[in-house]
Formats: sequence, C-alpha cells, structure tokens
Amino acid sequence: MTNRFVILFFAVLAKSENIGKTIVINETYSTIELYNQTISKCETEINELSACLTVVAKELDIGSQNAHSLINKTYMLSMIDGFKNATCFSSPACTEVKVLKYFHDAVFYIGNKVYREGFECMTLEFSSITTNAQKCYEKMVSNEEKSQFSLSFLMRGVADCAFSHLVCPPDEITALMSAAKKVVKLMEFFDKPDMLYEKIQTSISQISKEQLIQVVNNLAYLTF
Repeated sequence: MTNRFVILFFAVLAKSENIGKTIVINETYSTIELYNQTISKCETEINELSACLTVVAKELDIGSQNAHSLINKTYMLSMIDGFKNATCFSSPACTEVKVLKYFHDAVFYIGNKVYREGFECMTLEFSSITTNAQKCYEKMVSNEEKSQFSLSFLMRGVADCAFSHLVCPPDEITALMSAAKKVVKLMEFFDKPDMLYEKIQTSISQISKEQLIQVVNNLAYLTF
C-alpha cells in the first residue's frame, strides 16, 4: 500500500491534456479528472501547477522509467529531491491546490522515510512484510467482520503487527513505521475528508464539504 502512495507523486508524469482539467500521471495508472465544477474558480492556479509539474517531470526524465524504478534507491531519491525542491506548491491560494499540497508533502515525507532511512530494511524484508501483513490482516478480522471497520483502522493494526516481526536495525524499523503511520493518516482523510479543514487551514466557507470530498475522491481514484 505504501508503494501506491509513493507512486501517486513520485511517478508523477504531469503530462497535461487540456491543462487544468486533466493531469495524466503515468500510462500504467489511471487519470485524475479534476472536474470543471470543482476547479473552475482555481483554473489559473491549476494551469500553473500542471505546467510546473510538467517541467519537473521532463527534467527528471520520468517518462523513460517504469515500475522497476521503485526499487532503484538512487533514482527514487533524485526524484524525491527534484519534486521536493521545486516551487510548484510554494504558496497555494486555491483551496483545492492546498489539498493537493498537503498530500504532496505527506507523500514526500513517506518517501524520505522509506528510501532515505529504511530502504535497506524494506529491501531485505519485503517478502516478510507482505507475508506478515496478509497473515496479520487475516488474524485481525474474519470475512464477516471486514466491512465493519474502516480501511484506515485495519491498516493501522496490520502495520503495527507486520512491522513488529522485522529483523532490522531499530532505526530502520522506526522509519518504516513512521512511513506506514503517515499512510494510515492519509487513509483517514479518505474515510473522513472533512478532517482536512484543519490540516489545510481552511473552512467550509472556502470550499464546501461536497467539493472537498470530490478532490479527495479524485486522489483516491488514482491511488487505488
């Protein structure tokens, strides 16, 4: 699941079609539709954001990469730093872009924890992580109970369980746990989008709950 959030911004192919309306992320993944009714008042800022991301993506030559790049630490760190140091999200005024910036910053936090601090552990223990995660998930709830819990709740329990079995230096395990917790926090916003108001320092008078949900759903559509 962590990889999907990493892909969300690290594999950003901000190759614009109808700039401001559609941002294509990668031929391998889905297309975000930033629907007209949501972004009409922010079109200029969305256009500028799309153009900026396009430039960064071209400079990093993202289009020539594939899914195997996710296990290339050097490449991933160069991409993390390239997007992080860009000024595409420097001072957003549009609320919808503030939401994207919040997720952007969170995903780069995850990327730093995974690739800069916990990569060796993740590489060595990847098979164990995936196996333990599945076992922990099955142990936590039965098929009948799964629908009773939110995805973020289940992920938090699975992460705590799966990472407790790792045989790695403590600081690397801590880094991966921090990344996992941030993923869970992002998942909570998919369950309860209105929790974002405080995080992006805005109010319902600036963006309705329905619009906020739509922006978050657009992100969810790409991620899952």
